[in-house]
Amino acid sequence: MTHPEDRRSVVVVPAEHGKHEVRTTLRDMHGRMVAVVNDMSTSERDVVATFLRRMIDGVTQPAEPTPGP
Repeated sequence: MTHPEDRRSVVVVPAEHGKHEVRTTLRDMHGRMVAVVNDMSTSERDVVATFLRRMIDGVTQPAEPTPGP
């Protein structure tokens, strides 16, 4: 379908079957993710949480300037 405001673009509208398939896939995947977390010990979760916080800091903090020649 042509985009209503920008005629150069198109709007992709998923079919009902596609929406259902995506919802089912994501629901099942979320269930498996929760099962993985539930199987982890508290100390394992702490390690993962620390890792994720450090990764977030690593990609969101400004880079240190590189010394020039």
